[in-house]
Amino acid sequence: MEVLGRTLISPFNNFWNTFSQDISINKEFIEQGHSLIFQDQGVDQTTPYPPRWIELPDPDLAYHVAHELSHLVLNSRKYPRLLIGNQFKDDSDQNRIKDDLQEFVDHVTINFLLKPFEFRNDFITQNTANGAIRGLSTSPVPKKNDPWLVTWAIRYCELKVGLNPNQWSTVEMLYQERVPKIVRIGEDLFSEIPLEGIDTQIKALDFMKESRQILGLDTKLFPILDSFSENLF
Repeated sequence: MEVLGRTLISPFNNFWNTFSQDISINKEFIEQGHSLIFQDQGVDQTTPYPPRWIELPDPDLAYHVAHELSHLVLNSRKYPRLLIGNQFKDDSDQNRIKDDLQEFVDHVTINFLLKPFEFRNDFITQNTANGAIRGLSTSPVPKKNDPWLVTWAIRYCELKVGLNPNQWSTVEMLYQERVPKIVRIGEDLFSEIPLEGIDTQIKALDFMKESRQILGLDTKLFPILDSFSENLF
């Protein structure tokens, strides 16, 4: 397959053959780099400029497209969704936290989904590590009861999952120096990730519930949509 004229190298074809039946988007939209897959970085959203991801090295580009398509796989398979009370506005701290936690659970799940294909994303992870180091070095530490504490804790665990050991060691050191209390919460989140991976909707649901509890999020303000029963709890 090609995207914006770039050939997606192996192992993308293996990924596509495995999951194409779960991706209802027309293949032409994928090849066009449309926002239906790439959201605000879709070519129809960034025109007249090309999206930044199209400049990725070949291995990272194949990984990036597979990652974005994996979000559609989770939606198709009705993985759980975190909701929020309708009293909160789109730009509220609560809505941001909801998005952060949803993205975190999805990314942990996608990490296991893609693992058998052995994609390479060294360029992406190095950029992620560099950005995390800059942010941790310069951003003010959230104060007690600041909602940003939740985001920092979520980010800690997501970085630990996604970075390689060398990249993670520097980031972890900065967390330890600047926000040791957040490290404990992040480690609690990490300890709840199933060793065998999150490969079913039930495991994703359980992990989301455990994460919500560890982060101290009110279950009534942050309910979870159980796709199997369609009930809120």
